[in-house]
Amino acid sequence: MPGLLFIVAIPSRADGQTSDPAADQDDYSSQRVLEMLRENAASLSPVTVAYTRVRVPAGDPGESLSSLNVPLENPRDYFFSSECKLMWSKGRLYLSQTRPGTGEGESSTFLQEYSLVDGVEYVGRRFASHHHLFKQRPTPTPNEAVDSTNYLAVCGHIPTWGDDQIGSLELRSGITHLLDSGGSLKGIQPEKSGAKKNLLRVDIIGPNPWRQQADSIDFEAERQKLESMNPEMADRHRRWVTLLEEQKSASPTRNYTFWLDPKSHFAISASEERMDEGLLLVERKYAEFEQIQGRNVWLPRICTVRHFSYHTLPSRVSASPLVTEEFRVSSIDSHPLEPSHFVVEYTEGGAWIDDATAPGAANEPGGYLSTVIGLERHEPIESDVVKPSTYSSWQWFVGLNVLGLIVLVGFFGWRRIKHA
Repeated sequence: MPGLLFIVAIPSRADGQTSDPAADQDDYSSQRVLEMLRENAASLSPVTVAYTRVRVPAGDPGESLSSLNVPLENPRDYFFSSECKLMWSKGRLYLSQTRPGTGEGESSTFLQEYSLVDGVEYVGRRFASHHHLFKQRPTPTPNEAVDSTNYLAVCGHIPTWGDDQIGSLELRSGITHLLDSGGSLKGIQPEKSGAKKNLLRVDIIGPNPWRQQADSIDFEAERQKLESMNPEMADRHRRWVTLLEEQKSASPTRNYTFWLDPKSHFAISASEERMDEGLLLVERKYAEFEQIQGRNVWLPRICTVRHFSYHTLPSRVSASPLVTEEFRVSSIDSHPLEPSHFVVEYTEGGAWIDDATAPGAANEPGGYLSTVIGLERHEPIESDVVKPSTYSSWQWFVGLNVLGLIVLVGFFGWRRIKHA
C-alpha cells in the first residue's frame, strides 16, 4: 500500500553473510539439500578462475608412466605443471592450459584451449610458431555431457548440454546430475564424529562411467574402421578398443559419497568413489574455501584428487594412489563476461584454421574448410594433425588424453551420460 514501509530484520552471521533461517533449523532433508546444490551451480555465472594444475606420479616419473600403460616416452609429457584459465557465463565455457613443451627440437610454451560459445566449438593449440584452430558445431548427441578435468568439474559443478538446446551448456551440481542420470540416493545424514564431524554425508549408488562408455560402443563397427586408417592411427584406435573391451567387465554401478559443509552453503568438502565391494577408486579433498563476492556460494582454492584406479588400467585397483592431481587457485573473479570473451581467433600469419562452420565446409575432405592465414588461396591439409573425432566422445578422451595427441591433453574430455 502506498505510504507504508515494511522493514524486515534478517539475522546476520559473524562473518557478515546473511543467515538462512531454514539452515539454522538444521533442515537436512533431501529436498532442501538438493535445492541448495542447484542454487550453488546457478550462482556460479559469471566466473573466471585462474589456477595451476599438477599431475604428480606415485614415485619415479619414468616408472610411473610405464606402470600406467600410457604410451608416451617422456614422463614430462604426462607429469607436468600447467597454468590454466576457466571462464563460465550463461552457457558459454572457455578452458585453456599453458605448459612447457618440446617438439622437433623446439622448446616453447604449449597453449591448448577449448571454447563453446553460441553453438560453436573452438579447439586450438599454440606451440612456438605453430598455431592451429578448429571450429565446428557441437556433436548433436542428445543428453551428452561435458565431463572435463577443469576446475569447476573437479569441484562438483558439471557442464552439461541443456535439455532444450544442443550447443548451449548448463552448469549443474554433480550430485543432482548423478541422480538425474540414473543414480539412487541412499541417504543424507550429518557425521557425528571423526575428522568429518558436522559435515553432511550424502551416499549415492550411481552408474559406472567406464562401464557406461563400454556399453555404448559397437565394437565390431570400431574394428572395421581400422581398415581405412593409416598404421599409426590404427594402432591408437586398437589400443582404445582394447581398453573399452576391458571395461565391459566392470560393474555397472559405483558407490559415491560426498561430504557437504552446511557452513559454506553445502559446498562439497570431500568425496569418494568406491567399487561395490568397497575398494576405493577416487578420493577428492577440498580446502581453503572462498566465497564469491556478492553471492551465497563458496569455491575451494585447493583441490586434491587421488586416483587408486585409472582409465588406462580399468581392471586394477591399487592400495596406494597411482596418480595425484592438484589444483591450486590463484584468483577468482566474478565480473561479467561478454560473449566476445569466449570467441577464439587466430590471426597470426601462418596460423592454420580448420573451419567446419564455414559455407561449403561440408563439401570439403573431412568436412572442414582449411585455410592458412596469409595465403590467398585455399590449400588442402598436408600436415599430420588429427582432427577431433565426432563419432565417439570416449575415443576423443582416450585418443587425446591417454595417447598424448595434440588437442586438450589432460584437461578436457567427453562422457556420455544417460538421463533417468
